[in-house]
Amino acid sequence: MLSNQMKSVLITLGAITLILIGCSNPASSPILVTGITLTAGTPSDGSSVISGVWTPISQGATLQLTATVSPSNATDQAVTWSASSTANLSVSTTGLLTINDATGNPSPEPVITATAKDGSGKTATFSVNLSNFIPVLVTGITISAGTPSDGSSVISGVWTPNDQGATLQLTANISPSNATNKSVTWSSNYTTGYLSISATGLITIDDTNGDPSGGPIITATANDGSGKTATFSVNLTNWG
Repeated sequence: MLSNQMKSVLITLGAITLILIGCSNPASSPILVTGITLTAGTPSDGSSVISGVWTPISQGATLQLTATVSPSNATDQAVTWSASSTANLSVSTTGLLTINDATGNPSPEPVITATAKDGSGKTATFSVNLSNFIPVLVTGITISAGTPSDGSSVISGVWTPNDQGATLQLTANISPSNATNKSVTWSSNYTTGYLSISATGLITIDDTNGDPSGGPIITATANDGSGKTATFSVNLTNWG
C-alpha cells in the first residue's frame, strides 16, 4: 500500500499535469495573424488592376477584394474593410469596391485597408487611381412640373398662374440614367420682379401685374459641362 506521503506526491504531480495541459490548450493561446495579402477579382468595367492599384474607367464599376491572412491556422481570420475617403467610392463589409463618383482624381488617391480583427494590428492596403475615369455626360434634359399651388394649369411646358404667391415645383429629368453628374443649375431670364426660382427648381410668383415681354423663361443647365439645357415658360397674361 502507498504511504500517505507517496499519495500526497502523486496528487501533487496530477495537479501539475492538469495545469500544464490547461496551459497548452490552444483555446487559451490564440494564434494571431502575422500578415495579410489582398487579391483583386475582375473589374466589372473591363479596367485594369496593376501592382495593387485599380484604375476604373466608369462610374458604378465594382471590384471584389479578398483578404488572405497568415498563418492559415490563425484563430481569427476575419478583417475589417475601410476606405481613406468615401467621397468617390465605397467598400462593403465583404470587400466589394463600388465607384460612386469619379469626376476628377482626388489627391491623395483613395486607399482601401483590410485590418485584422484579432488585435494583432496587421493590415494590408489597396489603392484606387481615378485619373483615367471617363465620365458619362448628360445627353438630354426634360423638365416635368408638379401641381400649381393656386389650381392653375400647366400645358405643353407653359405655366399660367392665377395668383401672386403661387408656387410650382419643377423637376429636371436627366438622360442617360447613368450620367456621372446629374445635377443642374436653375435660372430665370428675369432676375428681378415677377418670379423667383430656387436652387431646387421651385418657382414662386412674386409680381404678376402685367405680362413681361416674351414671358419669363426658366432654364435648367447641366452641371457636367455638357452644355445641355431645358426650358420652361411662365405666362402671366391670365393673372387676376
